Amino acid sequence: MEYCSMKSVILITTVIFSTQAAVEEIVYGQVGGSVVLQKREKSQLSNRARTTWSFRSTSGEDKNVYSYNPMGVPATGSWIKDRVSVSNTGLSLTINRLTPEDFSVFECEIHDKSKTEKTIYKLYKITVTAYPYVLLATQTLSLTCDVQKSAAKTSVVWTSPQGTNITSSKNPTVKNVSVQHHGVWNCIVDYQGRQTEAKATVSVAVVDFSPSLPQLIYTSLSSTSPLLLPCSLHSRLESSHLSGFIPQSGHWSFTPFSADRAQEGTRAPQQFLSLSQGTPLRWLDNQVNQSALGEGPTYRNFSIVKNIGEEGGIYTCTLEFKGGVKLSWSVRVEVLRVESSHVNPVQEGLAVNITCTLGRPIPSNLEVKWTIPRHSSKILSSSLSSWILSHPRVQKKDEGKWQCELSKGTKVLTRAYMMLKTERAPVNVWLWVSISGAVIVLVLIPILIVIFVRRHKQNLMFRRRRRRTKYCRCKHPQVKGFYKS
Repeated sequence: MEYCSMKSVILITTVIFSTQAAVEEIVYGQVGGSVVLQKREKSQLSNRARTTWSFRSTSGEDKNVYSYNPMGVPATGSWIKDRVSVSNTGLSLTINRLTPEDFSVFECEIHDKSKTEKTIYKLYKITVTAYPYVLLATQTLSLTCDVQKSAAKTSVVWTSPQGTNITSSKNPTVKNVSVQHHGVWNCIVDYQGRQTEAKATVSVAVVDFSPSLPQLIYTSLSSTSPLLLPCSLHSRLESSHLSGFIPQSGHWSFTPFSADRAQEGTRAPQQFLSLSQGTPLRWLDNQVNQSALGEGPTYRNFSIVKNIGEEGGIYTCTLEFKGGVKLSWSVRVEVLRVESSHVNPVQEGLAVNITCTLGRPIPSNLEVKWTIPRHSSKILSSSLSSWILSHPRVQKKDEGKWQCELSKGTKVLTRAYMMLKTERAPVNVWLWVSISGAVIVLVLIPILIVIFVRRHKQNLMFRRRRRRTKYCRCKHPQVKGFYKS
């Protein structure tokens, strides 16, 4: 009797150590996505361990997924063969391109020597939507993350295409979207308090201008080539996104700069181009066709080329779409010029100021560097980094190119120059008359002095001769010629 009891205890103990209770795991995934069903490391098993993966549908039907026997050849179920991959001798199962029917139960059985280990994976679904999934900038985006209910406690975090956490709400609303919201949105589901997360994604397309477009352009009055004014939608938009978003109207406008930066933008804009109706789209200037913007049915680039001249200011491209939604892109154009305090040609000998200017107060973060004619020696080298060069006396050798280079840090923004010309000062007629008169006077004075001196000498000699004449002094003088013989 005691022997039977001892045998029963040994049998029960053997059963306990041979068969363990099934472990349940909860896994979340998304239709079209992938999940990884992970078992323990291989190092914990012997080289005789056999692994079997199976699937049980919601209707109760069992299907083979994958089986591994060290004494045989691994086998994969034909119904899932092109969507499943295994690693680590079957301990890790990856299911790709999940279908709605996959969200049921997967089982993994490991037979190692006299032990059997069973794990049940219950696959739950995450459904994410975006409405509208294609929209214009400034519009509102609505997101939904629906997490199928399970025994696990779940929490949700939405991340933007930029990778930043937006909200923990399952159904957030994003107002005034821009190109920064274009891309893949992620709904990250944390469940069972684990660090392991399930991620569901949805793609959103935002029709907006390219973020790489410059907002500030520097050019110069010396430039003879036309300037490209950019206005284009960003390159990540596909043709299918743009097919339903063709501008109904549009225009280019220009707002001159104000001398005071504080009053900038107060002037009324002036339209100089308008968008044609029909296809292909064109920019029109006084009803004269400009170059076409491309072939339909999609349009991406609305840039133009324009001779700026001295017209520094704000150039704005405005596109209006169906529903009255307007998108605008503004670019500021600063025109650098070199000006002289005297109009060319400058008279030699005059003092002149040569200025590098934008026509209004210049930001403090901009620097200037001058290049002057080689033989000009009146400018100190220390003043070549100032906005104004002062020349005390212009000479013939100062003629040539005076170039101003505008830079920000190590980046050269633009260059402008002027060709300085000189001329001799015009001759004053009355000045010449005065000089001639003075020369004549200076010549006549010595002549007159000589004449005066000579006459004075002659008078002295004449007087002396008269004093030397002898006259007869008889007591009884008689008239000459009547003397008696």
